[in-house]
Amino acid sequence: MVRAFGKTAGAAEKESDPLVGLDDEKKFIHFVFEEFLKAKGDGFDGHVMTIGHALVELGRMGHKHLARKGVAAYWQWARESRGNGNGGEASPGVPTPLTREYWAAQAKRRLGEVVSSHTIKYPYSFYALAKDVTDEDLKKRILAKVSVLTAVN
Repeated sequence: MVRAFGKTAGAAEKESDPLVGLDDEKKFIHFVFEEFLKAKGDGFDGHVMTIGHALVELGRMGHKHLARKGVAAYWQWARESRGNGNGGEASPGVPTPLTREYWAAQAKRRLGEVVSSHTIKYPYSFYALAKDVTDEDLKKRILAKVSVLTAVN
């Protein structure tokens, strides 16, 4: 995937809706979360967040040129992931990443299942990016959706 960065035909850049690039990290993070909220679910939403997070981290680690090469492909993923934007809310009493019960329930799973699951990567990307979001309403909406995606039943 990384070798394909920057080699798109350019179709994503010619779309009519304006998308945000990595030149302003704060705006890009806000964009990632807005697209996360718009996404249709079925894994598309979580990956909108984790892929956006990966591009931010590449830039933060000094690989800004490589990260920028992935933006057009990210825009295409975000567009194709759009759904009705109805992320729902976690059911009351269902453990979420903010509770001890959530993490204790992970101890009942096989290690490989936990390490490779969304149980870790969705909350990790959320918290890594949300610390830079100043809009408290946006934080509440994305936390509600992350809680749905990671809820332990």
